[in-house]
Amino acid sequence: MRIRKECKLSLYEFLFCACCFLFYFLWAVNKPFNYGPDEYMRYDVSEFLFKNNRLPIGLETANPVWGFSYAHLPTMIRHIFDFVFMKIGSIFSSNDFYILLCARMVSVLCGTLIVLFTIKISKILFKTPIRWLMVGLVAFIPQLAFLSSYVNNDIVALLGATFIMYSWILGIHYNWNFKNSSILAIGIAICATSYYNAYSWILFSVFLFIFTYLHQNNKDYKGLFKYSFFIFLIVFLIAGYFFIRHVAFYGDLLGIKTTQSYCELYGIDALKPSNRLTPKVQGISLIDMLFGNMRFIKDSSNSFVGCFGYMQYPLPGFFYCIYYILFVMAFIGLVGFFIAKVKNKQKERLSIDADKILFGLSLLFCIVITICLSVYNSYANEFQPQGRYCYPALLAIAFFFTKGFDFISNLFSEKYRYAIVGSVTTIFILISLYSYNCIYLPS
Repeated sequence: MRIRKECKLSLYEFLFCACCFLFYFLWAVNKPFNYGPDEYMRYDVSEFLFKNNRLPIGLETANPVWGFSYAHLPTMIRHIFDFVFMKIGSIFSSNDFYILLCARMVSVLCGTLIVLFTIKISKILFKTPIRWLMVGLVAFIPQLAFLSSYVNNDIVALLGATFIMYSWILGIHYNWNFKNSSILAIGIAICATSYYNAYSWILFSVFLFIFTYLHQNNKDYKGLFKYSFFIFLIVFLIAGYFFIRHVAFYGDLLGIKTTQSYCELYGIDALKPSNRLTPKVQGISLIDMLFGNMRFIKDSSNSFVGCFGYMQYPLPGFFYCIYYILFVMAFIGLVGFFIAKVKNKQKERLSIDADKILFGLSLLFCIVITICLSVYNSYANEFQPQGRYCYPALLAIAFFFTKGFDFISNLFSEKYRYAIVGSVTTIFILISLYSYNCIYLPS
């Protein structure tokens, strides 16, 4: 009963999600094909599946420039979702843009579900209106709206991470059962078949699930095996086919070697892995790439907030400054929170402390690993300072952001706390609306 009460959405919260759905839909319907990065290569796979009722193999959807296809990777659950929506849409119209819009609806729904589950998560983690800072940051950061508008895997990976984080919270606060375990399993399966930069969520799910279950259930190894097998079974049923298929066709479980070999054989000379002038090949140090003229940190952080098209339509610099100031304030609040915790001599129950510490550390490591994967890929494989590669970490970042502001707001009286929440959330909404009307639409 307690779970249902805390997680149940009110009518106003459902209306909020409906408004987000409409907002993301407007982003999706107002741009032509391939406005977003890699949409043409992602959609090639979905379109082939739609027309042929099977997934492509070999060179069937290989891009003539890059030489490979995203069908050479087992991360294809997105295309199955696209296929379903495209088939349903084709009943009513065969117009090319309409069919594309049906595929884009997967992104729109993913964005909406992310917001919906962020509300659920925030209601458990934060007992005051400060929780709307977490919701506002996730729902209205311009880049999330953009990722919700075209065919891409980043938004699907974030949805998987959202399911996982929600299941962690349920497991820690209310213990593990078949319902919570099934949510974790679905999240793991989506992450496994969407984007490799979300794999840290899978790794820490293993650690967190085992530790918290044994900690809360007096080392019940029989129950641990039962729920572990249940989770494995659901993950296998959802994701297993894609990996088995890739081993059967290419002898490559993750598809990374396959994409590199196809790119080397069939890609244009400048894009062959052996010819790419990566920072590592050029002898540029990692420090220089991050902080020097290559502007990796600046471009990645800016595009994490919002940058449209193929990274050619940024927001006004003033908006980035607002976000950075807010993040710095949240960081200061986090530092204050930890200092206050250390100074506080009142001990909480050990089981709650241990689980919460593991939860926080897991979120922190998911952020760090996701960022490190983006840095490594740009340094050693292909220089792409794009914030979207860090988006599996968005909810974890939003949690720490809200935690920092929660500490700051508690320094003030109640009326000022409401003012802080209302002001910051309003800033998020206004920046998002301006980004859509004055940058996205005219671009």
